[in-house]
Amino acid sequence: MTMEVKIVSRECIKPSSPSPHHPKTHKMSLLDQFNSPIYFHAILYYPVNQDTVLNLDFISNRSHVLKQSLSDAINLYYPLAGKIKDDLSIDCNDEGVCYIVAESNSTSLSDYLSQPDLTHITKFVPDVIAENKVITSGDHVAMIQESRFACGGITVGVVISHTVFDGTSMSVFIRTWAAMANRSSDHQQIVINPNFDAAISFPPVDAFPKEALLPPILGQFFRQGKCALRRLVFDASAIARLKAMATSSGVKNPSRVEVVSALLCESTMKAKAGIRRSILITHPVNMRRRTVPAISESVVGNFVWLAAAAVLADEDLGRSSLLGKMREAILKIDSDLVKSLQEGESLLKLVNEIGGAAAAGFEAVMFGSWCNFGLYKVDFGWGHPWWVTNLPGYEFTKSGFTSMHFLTDTRDNGIEAWAYMDEEEMSVLEKDKELLDFASVDPSPLSLSNSDPHP
Repeated sequence: MTMEVKIVSRECIKPSSPSPHHPKTHKMSLLDQFNSPIYFHAILYYPVNQDTVLNLDFISNRSHVLKQSLSDAINLYYPLAGKIKDDLSIDCNDEGVCYIVAESNSTSLSDYLSQPDLTHITKFVPDVIAENKVITSGDHVAMIQESRFACGGITVGVVISHTVFDGTSMSVFIRTWAAMANRSSDHQQIVINPNFDAAISFPPVDAFPKEALLPPILGQFFRQGKCALRRLVFDASAIARLKAMATSSGVKNPSRVEVVSALLCESTMKAKAGIRRSILITHPVNMRRRTVPAISESVVGNFVWLAAAAVLADEDLGRSSLLGKMREAILKIDSDLVKSLQEGESLLKLVNEIGGAAAAGFEAVMFGSWCNFGLYKVDFGWGHPWWVTNLPGYEFTKSGFTSMHFLTDTRDNGIEAWAYMDEEEMSVLEKDKELLDFASVDPSPLSLSNSDPHP
């Protein structure tokens, strides 16, 4: 039976105590402008245990808890309750966050998670994700979808404009929302008071060049064809082995993300071996941790920059060398680069560098990462999520695609990579014996940890 998700209600959740003191207009920063006006999302999956199934009062009260705590949370995150005004600002009118309640015809969320159909994931978030909607004046800044299963399981889908938040800002908001919902939790969840002064540090540009938006820049590498999607999961023991191998090759203190990225890059290049084109490896870097002083995660906005490393067609590099190239590119993102961005110098330089690589015939291997965001600790009062997804790169399959690997945490401190590639190249990648020595292809999320889904 095809799973259907039917919307049963839609409303606007307003701030519980609208404040006359917050600014009526939120100004976006230069780095916010750099992102395309589209929505991005996260979905948290909460199966239930037998005790919860039998507690009908708990089931009926859960939606109220989510809505009331959301109302409290957007007192702090007031731009989320507003509407998009234009390319530079949000009208903070307190109209509220669009909140959708939906029901699935599937009897059990656990059954779905035992063998998830990735094509159905967008049913757990508002339609703007599947539609790849371009945000225009008057649109909501944020939307939530609560999807209920007959078993009592639930998914919480959070959708936010990417011109307002990056992944860090979204994760901090979700964790704050959960902390307000679950004030009696045994484990402490912290309410983080947000700071909305990013536009002071990175003043916006009134005539921001459209060719400098991130998607058009990366879109130069897109190609038409059939795109395949696979989930590649690296458990903690596999990552430990990859780290040990990198260390023995002379890499100092390799991180989880570095060793998995290097292996995926090596395998992707092998899958493209017949092309023998130069490769541009891009990796997003959280600038908050690379400035002096560091930018707090409480500062709301986009603080991500692209590190780009070129591998020429005649270079035959091993995994440790690829890791070294990526690390070298990432280390260039430092306080000096941040200063040059504040002075308006580095943005167009990056645009020209990437555009030059595209013009020279480079093929792109792109990475993204939501590792270490703490989303597996989000507890609204009924335990931790069993799975967290955000269907990265979904929009790429609409207007063309390139090779992309998006990394997220697993429950057991492993890494889950969502890989988008040409179908023929993917058929080579998923048979790569060295890759399969470390990764499982499309495993059930229920198999990724032996622990109780409600620790």
